[in-house]
Amino acid sequence: MQKHKIQFIRFIYICLFTLVLSACGGGEGDTSGGGGLTNQVPIAIAGPNQSVTSGATVRLDGSGSSDSDGSIASYTWTQTAGITVSLTGAGTSNASFTAPSVNAQETLIFQLAVTDNGGATATSNVSVTVNPATGFAGDGQLDLVVDTIRQRHGLPSLAAIIIRNDQTIEKSAMGNRSVDANIPITVNDQWHIGSITKSMTSLLAALLVRDGFIQWTSTLADIYPELVGIMLPEYQDVRLEELLSHISGLPRDPLFPVTYYWDGDTRPFPEQRQEIVSKSLVLPPTNTRGEFAYSNLGYIVAGSMLERVTGSDWESLIQDYVFNPLVMTQAGFGAPDTQGTLAQPVGHSLLSSGVWSPWDPWDPGVKALYDSADVFGPAGTVYASLDDMATYLGLHLRGLRGETVTGFLTGQEFAKLYTPFPNSNYALGWSVENLFIAHNGSNGLWLALANVSANRNAAFFIVTNAVDDAFDPNGHSWSAINELRDELYTRFDAAFP
Repeated sequence: MQKHKIQFIRFIYICLFTLVLSACGGGEGDTSGGGGLTNQVPIAIAGPNQSVTSGATVRLDGSGSSDSDGSIASYTWTQTAGITVSLTGAGTSNASFTAPSVNAQETLIFQLAVTDNGGATATSNVSVTVNPATGFAGDGQLDLVVDTIRQRHGLPSLAAIIIRNDQTIEKSAMGNRSVDANIPITVNDQWHIGSITKSMTSLLAALLVRDGFIQWTSTLADIYPELVGIMLPEYQDVRLEELLSHISGLPRDPLFPVTYYWDGDTRPFPEQRQEIVSKSLVLPPTNTRGEFAYSNLGYIVAGSMLERVTGSDWESLIQDYVFNPLVMTQAGFGAPDTQGTLAQPVGHSLLSSGVWSPWDPWDPGVKALYDSADVFGPAGTVYASLDDMATYLGLHLRGLRGETVTGFLTGQEFAKLYTPFPNSNYALGWSVENLFIAHNGSNGLWLALANVSANRNAAFFIVTNAVDDAFDPNGHSWSAINELRDELYTRFDAAFP
């Protein structure tokens, strides 16, 4: 009897335990609230990373979060790193805050936690990079602006100068002369300007036309009568002005192997350039005459014409007609670091490994691969300091405004330099658009940009000693140059509305 009683009680306990388990969902870990199905964890999406400027309103968007088997019951935003900010709407899908004031680039990180109606939680992070405010030209913050952009694009150095009328408004040079040496760039350092040199060759031509040495309409046959019958007939009546506006039909560069790239030729430059002329004018044109086709060779030929009519080399002519009258005492030809001692910056290229490599400007292999040979002078071998470039661009700013500049040109003579030929926006050494002239330059190791605006009454010069791809607008170098250009415009317009 006692045995049967114990078995009965045990049976009752088992039944009660089974009923309890059944009421709790069977003990299978179901968090769905019933039905025996497992609740799926929601997906948290904090939105894309952002880059903003100090003072901007930043919106954090978690509305892309979702729950596959229910709904999002709550959102919670918290800051996990960076300068502390006050979040508005931290308990909603869309929070916001005001970007803090910073003196250098700062990164803030925020975490979004979402909880679904079954109690499951998921998280996601988003970063917000805060950049210093642009400010206004002359506020003493240009170094910060330049260095922020330099670091963002990973350049060895970056420099810029703004002038208004004949006054320097602000200038800056940030970074190092070489990635291999901790020697800071200075505002007095010299920079290779590449094809901006072409505007100097065109200015020289205008001054020699003024002095009666040559005419804009002087032809190759006029200057090289000994080549008539040797040069191809289609070249004989090509004019100086056509060579300087890239509509002569000549190819971009010499089409024959030359030792000049190795700088192994010790003959005087006029003799070397004359040989380039003689060899080039017997080769068929690669472009249609009258149509714009950028040509370094055209500028070498034009420079040779100026040498022929004056009896002097192009380098001396630039020195006598441009550098000396403008007191450009820090301007010259070739690589700025003339002794290879890092007394001046050196150029860099980007290796396939993603590392910047400085190049010895006096290594013949570097000249062959990257630099312009000295004989290419009229097309792009000048270097200059920021102040020298400001002086030079200031001359063109006055000319673009139609002024007569004593010792140089009349307003009408300047206008010739800025008047493009039909179906082209390139004049003589400048791209032109609505009282705005511009040119960029690169020898493969440096990248420079010069802009002159009559409407702003200002000129801007930007340069870096590093090039990843001189033809890629989305590369490191061009991205930095363009970003800084836009910042300089914004700063200038804020100071001079």
